Amino acid sequence: MIYIAIPFYYILMLLCVYKENKLLHSSHSNRYIKKTQKRMLLALILFISLVCAFRSVQKTPDTAVYYNLYTAVWKITSIKSFFQSSHNVELGFEFFSKFIKLFFPNYRLYFFIITFTILALSASAIFELTDNRILSYFIFFSVFGFYYTFIVIRQGLAMAIILYTLAKTCKRQSHCYIKFIIGVLIATFFHSTAIISILMLPFINRKRKLKLIYYVFLITISLLLTYTGIVSNFIAKFAVMFFNLIPSGLVSYKIITYFVDFVPTFNSSSYLYIFTFMLVVFFLSDKRKYSKSFIPLLSIQNIGILLLGIFSGISESIRIADYFLMAESCTISDNALRVKIRIKSTK
Repeated sequence: MIYIAIPFYYILMLLCVYKENKLLHSSHSNRYIKKTQKRMLLALILFISLVCAFRSVQKTPDTAVYYNLYTAVWKITSIKSFFQSSHNVELGFEFFSKFIKLFFPNYRLYFFIITFTILALSASAIFELTDNRILSYFIFFSVFGFYYTFIVIRQGLAMAIILYTLAKTCKRQSHCYIKFIIGVLIATFFHSTAIISILMLPFINRKRKLKLIYYVFLITISLLLTYTGIVSNFIAKFAVMFFNLIPSGLVSYKIITYFVDFVPTFNSSSYLYIFTFMLVVFFLSDKRKYSKSFIPLLSIQNIGILLLGIFSGISESIRIADYFLMAESCTISDNALRVKIRIKSTK
C-alpha cells in the first residue's frame, strides 16, 4: 500500500503547491487564501496519517518496537499502572502513548494519532511563519516529515514541539525566552536530544542585532570544525564529558552515544555544506525585504547547516542538526524569492 500511496501523495502535494501559487498571485482576499490553505493542509495531513496507520509493522523500521510497547508492555489496568514507567522510552512519550491507549487500544489508531499530531503541530508552525504554507509543508515532509513520522516518531514529536514553540515565540515576543525554554523542556520529555535546541535561545528575540560579528564568528567556527580534526575531536570529547556530568534522569544516554564514537572525517559533502552555509550568510541575508520572524529562522538554519558540515557522514549525529535545519522549511521559499529579485535587479 505504502509504495503506491507515497508517489501519489507527492503528486497531490505538488498539485496543492500549484494551487497555492495561483492563489497567492490572484486577487482573492488574504482571508480566503488562508482558509483554502488550511483545507489543503488538513486534507494532506489526514491522508498521510491514514497511510501511516496501515503501514507494515514488521517491514517498517522501528515500527515493531512501538507496536510491542503499545500492545504488550504498556498495560493500563489501574491508575497506578498508568503512572508506572516502563523505562523503555522518555516519560513524556510514554504517558502520551498511554493516554491515547485509554481511548484507542487499537495500534493503528495509535500510529494515526501520532502522525497526525506531528504533522499538525508542524503545519501550525508553518502557518504562523510564512505565506507559502503548502510549499513549506511540501519541503518539510520531503526532508524531515516522512522519516520522522513513519520511523523516528519520538524525535518527530520532539521536533514538531520545537518548531511549534519557535513559531509562537517568534510571532509573539512577550516572555519569549521563558516560553521557549518551557517548549524545549516539554520536547525533551519526548526525545532527550531536544535539549540541544536550547542553542536557539539567543536567536529567538527579533530585536537582537547579530550583523557582521555573528556571521564572522560562525564562518570561523565552521572552517575550524570542518578542516581541523583536532578541534572536532576536542568538541566531541567535551560534549561527552559535559553530558556525563548531567544526571541520567534528566538527559538519557542518546546524546552521549551520538558523540562517543564521533570520528571526524572530511569528504566532498563537507565542501557542499560549507559552501551552502556561506551562500546563505553572504547572499541571502538582506534583512530589508523579510518578515520579522525570518531573521531568527535564518540564524537557526545557519546553525543547522554548520552542524551538518561538522557531522557529515555520521548519520546518528546528523539527527541533532535536524532540529535547526527544520527552519529551512519556512525560509527556503523566501530565499528563492530573494534570489529571483536579485537576479532581476542585476539585469
